[in-house]
Amino acid sequence: MVLTGVIGIIKRKALIKELAAVYHAECLAYCQELLELQKKWDEPYIDVKPPEELRKEKMRPAKRLKKSR
Repeated sequence: MVLTGVIGIIKRKALIKELAAVYHAECLAYCQELLELQKKWDEPYIDVKPPEELRKEKMRPAKRLKKSR
């Protein structure tokens, strides 16, 4: 009986180590993916216009002048 218990403990310990290795590999994969996303986020945008140009586009003259009373 004692030998069976020891074998069970050894098997459980091996399963835990295997699970930890899988978990660690997944964690590394997620970290790598996150790092690549952060690098993409830090890249400057090419098609972004300066704020002055955006304001010029928004402020168009009115098509009709308002009547003053």
